[in-house]
Amino acid sequence: MKVLKKVISAAVSRQSLILLASVCVFASVLFSGCPEAQQMMTPVVSEPTDTAAEPTDPTIVVGEKEETPATEPEPEVPKEVETPVEPAVPTVPLDTTHPNFTGKVLMPDISDYLRRATRAVAGATLTIASGPRAGEAAVTDTNGRYAFPHIAGETLHLQVEKGGFEPKAVIVHRSEPTMLADGTPLEIYGGGPQSNPGTILIGHRWPDAVRFILEETPLPPDLLLVRVDFISEKMAGFYGPGLVVVEEGNCLLHTISHELGHAYQHAVAIAHIGPHAEVGNWNDTPGGKAYAEARQKDWDEVGKSIDDGGHFSTLIEDMANTASDFWNIRGKFDTPLCFDTQPLTEEDRPNRLWWAQEWLGKK
Repeated sequence: MKVLKKVISAAVSRQSLILLASVCVFASVLFSGCPEAQQMMTPVVSEPTDTAAEPTDPTIVVGEKEETPATEPEPEVPKEVETPVEPAVPTVPLDTTHPNFTGKVLMPDISDYLRRATRAVAGATLTIASGPRAGEAAVTDTNGRYAFPHIAGETLHLQVEKGGFEPKAVIVHRSEPTMLADGTPLEIYGGGPQSNPGTILIGHRWPDAVRFILEETPLPPDLLLVRVDFISEKMAGFYGPGLVVVEEGNCLLHTISHELGHAYQHAVAIAHIGPHAEVGNWNDTPGGKAYAEARQKDWDEVGKSIDDGGHFSTLIEDMANTASDFWNIRGKFDTPLCFDTQPLTEEDRPNRLWWAQEWLGKK
Protein backbone atom coordinates (compact mmCIF):
# COMPACT_ATOMS: atom_id res chain seq x y z
CA MET A 1 0.00 0.00 0.00
CA LYS A 2 2.68 2.39 0.93
CA VAL A 3 4.38 1.62 -2.31
CA LEU A 4 1.11 2.32 -4.21
CA LYS A 5 0.64 5.70 -2.49
CA LYS A 6 4.16 6.75 -3.44
CA VAL A 7 3.52 5.82 -7.05
CA ILE A 8 0.25 7.82 -7.14
CA SER A 9 1.84 10.82 -5.46
CA ALA A 10 4.69 10.78 -7.90
CA ALA A 11 2.26 10.62 -10.82
CA VAL A 12 0.25 13.59 -9.54
CA SER A 13 3.38 15.60 -9.02
CA ARG A 14 4.52 14.75 -12.53
CA GLN A 15 1.11 15.93 -14.01
CA SER A 16 1.28 19.10 -12.03
CA LEU A 17 4.72 19.79 -13.28
CA ILE A 18 3.59 19.13 -16.86
CA LEU A 19 0.55 21.48 -16.43
CA LEU A 20 2.71 24.13 -14.86
CA ALA A 21 5.22 23.83 -17.65
CA SER A 22 2.44 24.18 -20.27
CA VAL A 23 1.14 27.34 -18.62
CA CYS A 24 4.61 28.81 -18.53
CA VAL A 25 5.18 28.05 -22.20
CA PHE A 26 1.81 29.65 -23.15
CA ALA A 27 2.55 32.75 -21.14
CA SER A 28 5.98 33.01 -22.69
CA VAL A 29 4.52 32.92 -26.18
CA LEU A 30 1.84 35.46 -25.28
CA PHE A 31 4.15 38.10 -23.89
CA SER A 32 7.11 37.51 -26.15
CA GLY A 33 5.65 39.54 -29.13
CA CYS A 34 3.18 37.33 -30.98
CA PRO A 35 0.73 39.88 -32.44
CA GLU A 36 -2.04 37.44 -33.12
CA ALA A 37 -2.03 36.30 -29.54
CA GLN A 38 -1.88 39.82 -28.18
CA GLN A 39 -4.81 40.95 -30.37
CA MET A 40 -6.92 38.07 -29.27
CA MET A 41 -6.21 38.71 -25.63
CA THR A 42 -6.25 42.52 -25.43
CA PRO A 43 -9.67 44.05 -24.52
CA VAL A 44 -11.09 46.84 -26.81
CA VAL A 45 -10.88 50.13 -24.93
CA SER A 46 -11.33 53.58 -26.57
CA GLU A 47 -8.56 56.01 -25.90
CA PRO A 48 -9.63 59.00 -23.79
CA THR A 49 -9.98 62.33 -25.59
CA ASP A 50 -7.56 65.07 -24.57
CA THR A 51 -10.02 67.89 -23.81
CA ALA A 52 -7.24 70.25 -22.87
CA ALA A 53 -5.76 70.30 -26.38
CA GLU A 54 -6.43 73.41 -28.50
CA PRO A 55 -8.46 72.54 -31.65
CA THR A 56 -7.02 73.63 -34.98
CA ASP A 57 -10.56 74.38 -36.27
CA PRO A 58 -12.77 76.80 -34.31
CA THR A 59 -15.58 74.33 -34.67
CA ILE A 60 -15.36 71.17 -32.63
CA VAL A 61 -17.06 68.24 -34.23
CA VAL A 62 -18.53 65.62 -31.96
CA GLY A 63 -20.26 63.03 -34.04
CA GLU A 64 -22.71 64.90 -36.31
CA LYS A 65 -23.30 67.88 -34.05
CA GLU A 66 -21.41 71.14 -34.33
CA GLU A 67 -20.53 73.21 -31.30
CA THR A 68 -19.02 76.68 -31.30
CA PRO A 69 -16.55 77.55 -28.56
CA ALA A 70 -17.89 80.13 -26.16
CA THR A 71 -14.58 81.98 -26.17
CA GLU A 72 -14.65 82.92 -29.90
CA PRO A 73 -18.29 83.04 -31.18
CA GLU A 74 -18.88 83.22 -34.93
CA PRO A 75 -20.31 86.59 -36.05
CA GLU A 76 -23.98 86.43 -36.91
CA VAL A 77 -24.57 86.80 -40.64
CA PRO A 78 -27.63 88.96 -41.30
CA LYS A 79 -30.22 87.45 -43.55
CA GLU A 80 -30.65 89.04 -46.95
CA VAL A 81 -33.79 91.11 -47.24
CA GLU A 82 -35.53 90.49 -50.52
CA THR A 83 -36.44 93.63 -52.45
CA PRO A 84 -40.16 93.68 -53.15
CA VAL A 85 -40.97 93.32 -56.82
CA GLU A 86 -43.22 96.05 -58.22
CA PRO A 87 -46.37 94.66 -59.79
CA ALA A 88 -46.38 94.70 -63.56
CA VAL A 89 -48.43 97.38 -65.29
CA PRO A 90 -51.31 97.11 -65.84
CA THR A 91 -52.46 95.88 -62.44
CA VAL A 92 -55.86 95.12 -63.94
CA PRO A 93 -56.03 91.55 -65.30
CA LEU A 94 -56.16 91.46 -69.08
CA ASP A 95 -59.48 90.44 -70.53
CA THR A 96 -58.47 88.41 -73.55
CA THR A 97 -61.96 88.66 -74.99
CA HIS A 98 -61.14 92.20 -76.20
CA PRO A 99 -59.05 92.79 -79.34
CA ASN A 100 -55.66 94.49 -79.34
CA PHE A 101 -55.57 98.27 -79.94
CA THR A 102 -53.13 99.04 -82.75
CA GLY A 103 -52.04 102.05 -84.81
CA LYS A 104 -49.07 103.93 -86.25
CA VAL A 105 -46.92 106.95 -85.43
CA LEU A 106 -45.80 108.87 -88.53
CA MET A 107 -44.26 112.19 -89.52
CA PRO A 108 -44.73 114.22 -92.73
CA ASP A 109 -42.37 113.43 -95.58
CA ILE A 110 -41.88 116.63 -97.59
CA SER A 111 -40.50 114.73 -100.56
CA ASP A 112 -44.12 114.35 -101.62
CA TYR A 113 -45.97 116.53 -99.16
CA LEU A 114 -48.75 117.52 -101.55
CA ARG A 115 -49.84 113.89 -101.62
CA ARG A 116 -49.68 113.64 -97.82
CA ALA A 117 -46.60 111.43 -97.89
CA THR A 118 -45.36 110.19 -94.50
CA ARG A 119 -42.62 108.08 -93.02
CA ALA A 120 -42.61 105.86 -89.97
CA VAL A 121 -41.32 107.02 -86.59
CA ALA A 122 -39.62 104.15 -84.79
CA GLY A 123 -38.83 104.16 -81.07
CA ALA A 124 -41.65 106.51 -80.04
CA THR A 125 -43.15 105.81 -76.60
CA LEU A 126 -46.92 105.89 -76.22
CA THR A 127 -48.34 105.97 -72.69
CA ILE A 128 -51.98 105.51 -71.74
CA ALA A 129 -52.86 108.75 -69.94
CA SER A 130 -56.17 107.82 -68.32
CA GLY A 131 -58.46 104.91 -67.54
CA PRO A 132 -57.96 101.62 -65.67
CA ARG A 133 -54.72 100.92 -67.55
CA ALA A 134 -53.18 104.38 -67.17
CA GLY A 135 -49.39 104.23 -67.17
CA GLU A 136 -49.10 101.28 -69.50
CA ALA A 137 -46.71 102.04 -72.37
CA ALA A 138 -45.85 100.72 -75.82
CA VAL A 139 -42.97 101.53 -78.18
CA THR A 140 -43.27 101.77 -81.96
CA ASP A 141 -41.35 99.32 -84.15
CA THR A 142 -39.40 100.10 -87.33
CA ASN A 143 -42.69 100.51 -89.20
CA GLY A 144 -44.04 102.97 -86.65
CA ARG A 145 -46.57 100.44 -85.36
CA TYR A 146 -47.73 100.24 -81.74
CA ALA A 147 -50.04 97.79 -79.99
CA PHE A 148 -51.78 97.58 -76.62
CA PRO A 149 -53.04 94.07 -75.84
CA HIS A 150 -56.69 93.36 -75.16
CA ILE A 151 -58.07 96.85 -74.66
CA ALA A 152 -61.71 97.28 -73.76
CA GLY A 153 -63.43 100.27 -75.33
CA GLU A 154 -63.26 102.19 -78.58
CA THR A 155 -60.81 104.95 -77.63
CA LEU A 156 -57.46 105.50 -75.93
CA HIS A 157 -56.03 108.71 -74.45
CA LEU A 158 -52.32 108.57 -75.35
CA GLN A 159 -49.24 110.68 -74.70
CA VAL A 160 -46.66 110.34 -77.49
CA GLU A 161 -43.00 111.15 -76.80
CA LYS A 162 -39.64 110.77 -78.51
CA GLY A 163 -36.38 112.67 -78.24
CA GLY A 164 -36.20 115.56 -80.72
CA PHE A 165 -39.96 115.52 -81.32
CA GLU A 166 -42.71 117.67 -79.84
CA PRO A 167 -44.75 115.69 -77.28
CA LYS A 168 -48.33 115.16 -78.34
CA ALA A 169 -51.49 114.18 -76.45
CA VAL A 170 -54.23 112.59 -78.53
CA ILE A 171 -57.34 110.47 -78.44
CA VAL A 172 -57.19 107.59 -80.89
CA HIS A 173 -60.18 105.58 -82.04
CA ARG A 174 -60.67 102.11 -83.39
CA SER A 175 -62.91 103.29 -86.22
CA GLU A 176 -62.70 107.13 -86.31
CA PRO A 177 -60.03 109.75 -87.07
CA THR A 178 -57.53 110.82 -84.43
CA MET A 179 -58.26 113.99 -82.43
CA LEU A 180 -56.33 116.09 -79.94
CA ALA A 181 -56.64 115.25 -76.25
CA ASP A 182 -58.94 118.25 -75.70
CA GLY A 183 -61.34 116.84 -78.29
CA THR A 184 -60.32 119.16 -81.13
CA PRO A 185 -60.90 117.41 -84.47
CA LEU A 186 -57.96 117.43 -86.87
CA GLU A 187 -60.12 118.34 -89.87
CA ILE A 188 -57.43 120.68 -91.18
CA TYR A 189 -55.78 117.62 -92.65
CA GLY A 190 -59.02 116.46 -94.28
CA GLY A 191 -58.24 113.11 -95.86
CA GLY A 192 -54.73 113.13 -94.36
CA PRO A 193 -52.92 110.41 -92.40
CA GLN A 194 -54.73 111.03 -89.13
CA SER A 195 -58.02 110.19 -90.81
CA ASN A 196 -56.92 106.56 -90.51
CA PRO A 197 -58.01 105.11 -87.14
CA GLY A 198 -55.15 104.84 -84.66
CA THR A 199 -52.74 106.93 -86.76
CA ILE A 200 -50.82 109.76 -85.04
CA LEU A 201 -48.77 112.38 -86.88
CA ILE A 202 -45.94 114.10 -84.99
CA GLY A 203 -43.33 116.76 -85.80
CA HIS A 204 -39.95 117.94 -84.58
CA ARG A 205 -39.61 119.85 -81.32
CA TRP A 206 -40.17 123.60 -81.51
CA PRO A 207 -37.20 125.72 -80.37
CA ASP A 208 -37.81 127.26 -76.96
CA ALA A 209 -37.10 130.73 -78.37
CA VAL A 210 -40.33 130.70 -80.41
CA ARG A 211 -42.64 129.19 -77.81
CA PHE A 212 -44.07 132.55 -76.83
CA ILE A 213 -45.43 132.81 -80.39
CA LEU A 214 -47.10 129.41 -80.07
CA GLU A 215 -48.63 130.39 -76.74
CA GLU A 216 -49.85 133.88 -77.61
CA THR A 217 -50.78 133.75 -81.30
CA PRO A 218 -53.80 132.15 -83.02
CA LEU A 219 -52.41 129.20 -84.96
CA PRO A 220 -53.94 126.08 -86.56
CA PRO A 221 -54.50 123.16 -84.18
CA ASP A 222 -51.79 120.52 -84.12
CA LEU A 223 -49.27 122.69 -85.98
CA LEU A 224 -46.23 120.55 -86.80
CA LEU A 225 -42.60 121.46 -87.44
CA VAL A 226 -40.34 119.60 -89.88
CA ARG A 227 -36.64 120.48 -90.01
CA VAL A 228 -34.65 119.37 -93.06
CA ASP A 229 -31.13 119.87 -94.35
CA PHE A 230 -32.16 121.36 -97.69
CA ILE A 231 -35.36 122.52 -99.42
CA SER A 232 -34.34 124.40 -102.55
CA GLU A 233 -32.10 127.17 -103.84
CA LYS A 234 -34.91 129.72 -103.72
CA MET A 235 -36.40 129.19 -100.26
CA ALA A 236 -35.38 128.35 -96.73
CA GLY A 237 -38.84 127.31 -95.59
CA PHE A 238 -42.50 127.03 -96.46
CA TYR A 239 -45.91 126.64 -94.87
CA GLY A 240 -48.37 123.92 -95.81
CA PRO A 241 -51.73 123.14 -94.18
CA GLY A 242 -50.83 122.70 -90.51
CA LEU A 243 -47.14 122.30 -91.25
CA VAL A 244 -44.02 124.50 -91.01
CA VAL A 245 -41.03 123.22 -92.96
CA VAL A 246 -37.67 124.91 -92.43
CA GLU A 247 -34.14 124.40 -93.62
CA GLU A 248 -31.42 124.01 -91.03
CA GLY A 249 -29.04 126.99 -90.95
CA ASN A 250 -27.98 130.19 -89.22
CA CYS A 251 -31.33 131.88 -89.87
CA LEU A 252 -33.46 129.02 -88.57
CA LEU A 253 -35.41 131.06 -86.00
CA HIS A 254 -36.11 133.88 -88.43
CA THR A 255 -37.37 131.39 -91.00
CA ILE A 256 -39.59 129.67 -88.45
CA SER A 257 -41.10 132.98 -87.33
CA HIS A 258 -41.80 133.99 -90.95
CA GLU A 259 -43.63 130.72 -91.62
CA LEU A 260 -45.53 131.11 -88.35
CA GLY A 261 -46.82 134.36 -89.86
CA HIS A 262 -48.39 132.27 -92.64
CA ALA A 263 -49.71 129.81 -90.07
CA TYR A 264 -51.41 132.73 -88.33
CA GLN A 265 -53.04 133.76 -91.62
CA HIS A 266 -54.34 130.24 -92.09
CA ALA A 267 -55.73 130.06 -88.55
CA VAL A 268 -57.62 133.33 -89.03
CA ALA A 269 -59.01 132.14 -92.37
CA ILE A 270 -60.17 128.89 -90.80
CA ALA A 271 -61.89 130.78 -87.99
CA HIS A 272 -63.83 132.93 -90.46
CA ILE A 273 -64.51 130.50 -93.29
CA GLY A 274 -64.11 126.94 -92.02
CA PRO A 275 -61.61 124.08 -91.75
CA HIS A 276 -61.08 123.91 -95.51
CA ALA A 277 -60.02 127.55 -95.85
CA GLU A 278 -56.71 128.33 -97.53
CA VAL A 279 -54.01 130.77 -96.49
CA GLY A 280 -55.01 133.19 -99.27
CA ASN A 281 -58.48 133.54 -97.77
CA TRP A 282 -56.89 135.62 -95.03
CA ASN A 283 -56.97 138.64 -97.38
CA ASP A 284 -60.78 138.76 -97.00
CA THR A 285 -60.85 138.57 -93.21
CA PRO A 286 -61.15 141.69 -91.01
CA GLY A 287 -57.51 141.32 -90.00
CA GLY A 288 -56.39 140.97 -93.60
CA LYS A 289 -58.31 144.06 -94.65
CA ALA A 290 -56.91 146.03 -91.69
CA TYR A 291 -53.39 145.05 -92.70
CA ALA A 292 -53.96 146.17 -96.31
CA GLU A 293 -55.03 149.58 -95.03
CA ALA A 294 -52.01 149.85 -92.71
CA ARG A 295 -49.61 149.04 -95.53
CA GLN A 296 -51.18 151.62 -97.82
CA LYS A 297 -50.87 154.27 -95.12
CA ASP A 298 -47.18 153.46 -94.70
CA TRP A 299 -46.69 153.87 -98.42
CA ASP A 300 -48.55 157.15 -98.40
CA GLU A 301 -46.89 158.60 -95.29
CA VAL A 302 -43.37 157.13 -95.39
CA GLY A 303 -42.94 155.48 -98.77
CA LYS A 304 -42.16 151.93 -99.72
CA SER A 305 -39.50 150.20 -97.66
CA ILE A 306 -36.96 147.66 -98.88
CA ASP A 307 -39.26 144.69 -98.29
CA ASP A 308 -42.17 146.19 -100.22
CA GLY A 309 -40.83 145.00 -103.57
CA GLY A 310 -39.93 141.75 -105.25
CA HIS A 311 -40.78 138.55 -103.41
CA PHE A 312 -42.55 140.37 -100.56
CA SER A 313 -44.83 142.45 -102.77
CA THR A 314 -47.93 140.32 -102.16
CA LEU A 315 -50.04 141.12 -99.14
CA ILE A 316 -49.61 137.55 -97.83
CA GLU A 317 -45.80 137.66 -97.91
CA ASP A 318 -45.58 141.26 -96.72
CA MET A 319 -47.62 140.45 -93.64
CA ALA A 320 -45.52 137.30 -92.83
CA ASN A 321 -42.39 139.43 -93.03
CA THR A 322 -43.90 142.08 -90.75
CA ALA A 323 -44.93 139.41 -88.25
CA SER A 324 -41.42 137.93 -88.22
CA ASP A 325 -39.82 141.36 -87.69
CA PHE A 326 -42.30 142.13 -84.94
CA TRP A 327 -41.60 138.87 -83.06
CA ASN A 328 -37.86 139.31 -83.59
CA ILE A 329 -37.97 142.56 -81.57
CA ARG A 330 -38.96 140.49 -78.56
CA GLY A 331 -37.27 137.18 -79.29
CA LYS A 332 -34.03 138.42 -80.87
CA PHE A 333 -34.02 135.36 -83.08
CA ASP A 334 -31.21 136.10 -85.51
CA THR A 335 -28.82 138.86 -86.53
CA PRO A 336 -29.88 141.33 -89.25
CA LEU A 337 -27.49 139.50 -91.59
CA CYS A 338 -30.07 136.72 -91.87
CA PHE A 339 -32.54 138.86 -93.82
CA ASP A 340 -32.56 141.93 -96.04
CA THR A 341 -35.33 143.94 -94.41
CA GLN A 342 -35.37 147.06 -92.32
CA PRO A 343 -36.30 146.85 -88.61
CA LEU A 344 -39.98 147.26 -87.85
CA THR A 345 -40.08 150.73 -86.26
CA GLU A 346 -42.34 153.74 -86.05
CA GLU A 347 -40.09 155.49 -88.57
CA ASP A 348 -40.21 153.05 -91.48
CA ARG A 349 -43.51 151.12 -90.98
CA PRO A 350 -45.47 152.82 -88.20
CA ASN A 351 -48.92 151.68 -89.32
CA ARG A 352 -47.90 148.06 -89.78
CA LEU A 353 -46.21 148.11 -86.37
CA TRP A 354 -49.49 149.28 -84.90
CA TRP A 355 -51.32 146.51 -86.76
CA ALA A 356 -48.97 143.83 -85.36
CA GLN A 357 -49.45 145.11 -81.83
CA GLU A 358 -53.23 145.01 -82.22
CA TRP A 359 -53.76 141.81 -84.17
CA LEU A 360 -50.98 139.28 -83.64
CA GLY A 361 -51.67 138.88 -79.95
CA LYS A 362 -55.39 138.17 -80.30
CA LYS A 363 -55.55 134.46 -79.56
